[in-house]
Amino acid sequence: MAHPGTPDHWVAHLAERHRILARSLADRGHVLAAAPPAWARPLGLPPPASSPRRRHAWATAAALVELWRTRHAITTPTGIGPRPADPPQDAAAWDDLDARIRALTRRRRPLQHPVPSDAPATVLIDAALTHLDTPPPSGPLPDHPSLRDPFGIAPLSYGALDARLARRALAAVLAGEELPEAWMEEITAPGEDDEDEQRTYTRLLTAIGDYRRRHHRAGPDILGPRPAGLDAEEWDHLTDAIDLYTHARVARRLEQIRARTDAERAALLPSTSPLRRQPPSQVSRSGRPPVR
Repeated sequence: MAHPGTPDHWVAHLAERHRILARSLADRGHVLAAAPPAWARPLGLPPPASSPRRRHAWATAAALVELWRTRHAITTPTGIGPRPADPPQDAAAWDDLDARIRALTRRRRPLQHPVPSDAPATVLIDAALTHLDTPPPSGPLPDHPSLRDPFGIAPLSYGALDARLARRALAAVLAGEELPEAWMEEITAPGEDDEDEQRTYTRLLTAIGDYRRRHHRAGPDILGPRPAGLDAEEWDHLTDAIDLYTHARVARRLEQIRARTDAERAALLPSTSPLRRQPPSQVSRSGRPPVR
């Protein structure tokens, strides 16, 4: 559908075909919700009919799990079986289905690259950037404007506006001026002489700004309450990114304080004093040049 060579009439036909398949999945899912099979235990109990949105999400996930188990001949008593290594599209589909299941049960996805709590600031900043480069799995359904809610379609220019606002915030925070929006005050300012921190700061603000716009967030609360369903994956992802960046900034500040304390102690104590320590040498950041 998204291929530029697809004729318009075929796009409309494929969108209609998708709607029919989605309806069929939903109908099958509601049958499963009425009498959940044993293999659906990882999805939790079906929500009551008084919560139609949550029940529909459960029904859709159950139908997709049943389809996956049939297509891949899964013989385990519950769930979707082990993650396939090949082909890549099957591995990606497994990730998306796993994300749906965890969203139903509100279990958070573990960090892709866990970092020790005592890691240096440079390692934490690299982890934050890597985390932002690997967004959470999207829904397994194709992403195309004709399949979205009309009110949920955002022009492509919004992404550029989010990035521009993030750059304005960086300039303001480095100049000691008021930030463009109140929620940005909740994000720790980067160091004035650390380009990697500044780049992570702008990337983080861009991602958060995009999330807030799409989820109609307002006010000083950065992300708002954790949503239900698949949207919880993105909320968790951004929360982890904020934590990584904040931890890196605190670690960097502590390193600077220790270095200054050691330098002041070295200046005050005689060279023969056992309390005197040499200030740590400035190691290049990960052996790579800063990226502007």
